[in-house]
Amino acid sequence: MSNSNTIWVSGALLAALVAGCGSNNQTNSDRQTNSYSQLKQQELAEARQIFISDHRQQLDQLDTQIARLEARLQHEGQYADAHERAEWSQRLFELREQQRRTRAELDRAEIATPEEWAEMRGGIGNAVDSMEAGVKKLASDMGDLFSSNDTTSSAQGTRNIDLCDLRVEGTKAELIEQDQRLVVRLTTHDQRAIKTLRARAEQLKDGHGTIHGSTEAGNRISSGTGTYGTPSSGQGASAGQSSNLVEGVSIEDDRDGVRVIFTPAPGQATALRQQLSNEVEQIRNQRC
Repeated sequence: MSNSNTIWVSGALLAALVAGCGSNNQTNSDRQTNSYSQLKQQELAEARQIFISDHRQQLDQLDTQIARLEARLQHEGQYADAHERAEWSQRLFELREQQRRTRAELDRAEIATPEEWAEMRGGIGNAVDSMEAGVKKLASDMGDLFSSNDTTSSAQGTRNIDLCDLRVEGTKAELIEQDQRLVVRLTTHDQRAIKTLRARAEQLKDGHGTIHGSTEAGNRISSGTGTYGTPSSGQGASAGQSSNLVEGVSIEDDRDGVRVIFTPAPGQATALRQQLSNEVEQIRNQRC
């Protein structure tokens, strides 16, 4: 082969090698860019899911608090005037509506484009913060009035308690009829919390408070300063005060908790059963 041919072939091979290297470098660069883009999209998707999950959990907690306020308004509404009851009922309704809209936004966020999600995120956060502030304010307003206007508590020096006050984390509740008595069985799988559950039940038995019933004067379980369910002298069943649904109460330890045993006052078995059933249902549905 002549020198000129050899030089031409060598040049061609070199050009091919250079072109091949350039192509490989470009391919590698494209792959790195794609990998970074995919990683970034994955991180953004994970951050979105964490945000949605955290705010759904916040809404669940607010739902529980709103439910407790609704129950309190139902149980203690007799201590507020008609205007206050109407105002608080409206505020609770608005909180429920705000909660419904925010949950819908979180559902929409699951399938929103990145651009849509960027616009939605701030609004969802602000809505949840606004709800939380509204719940705290309403709880404060209701608490201020009820704590000062509960005539039974102020007259007898007792504090209000409902069965929700007995519960600990993971409490399960069951209502049992036993020998003309009504037994509320409260249990938990958390062995560390059983002692707390039993101690709270003992406080109830010792007559340190009242279990809230319906807003009607006769549908409330009450205690005086002595044995639970025994009114002090002068305590009657007139409007604004509590009638006595309970003749006596005792406590028994359960393997995983405690059994609170109520003996109905004469003629009050049905009212007491309904009251305790409502309280147990609140615990079961985690509406405490």
